[in-house]
Amino acid sequence: MRKVILALVFLFALVGTHHAVAQEATKEGKENQVESKRHQRKADRIKKKEERKQKKAEEKAIKEHHKRLQSKAVLKRMKKNKKRDKQNNSKNVN
Repeated sequence: MRKVILALVFLFALVGTHHAVAQEATKEGKENQVESKRHQRKADRIKKKEERKQKKAEEKAIKEHHKRLQSKAVLKRMKKNKKRDKQNNSKNVN
């Protein structure tokens, strides 16, 4: 009888310590998962920030290009008008 009780106590002691060790491992795993998720979110934020920065730079370059084209067209038009006005004024003076 005594041996049976000792065997049961021994088994309960083994199961109890195994359960406690398993819980500690789970806690560490969850902490690592939380850290991992934080790092992942931070990496995602940095990636999105870089993408936005690149997109803004691209849009700015396009805007500058269109502005330059528009300025070029305006200058051409002004030159053409100046030439036309010169011809018209010279006709009126004679």
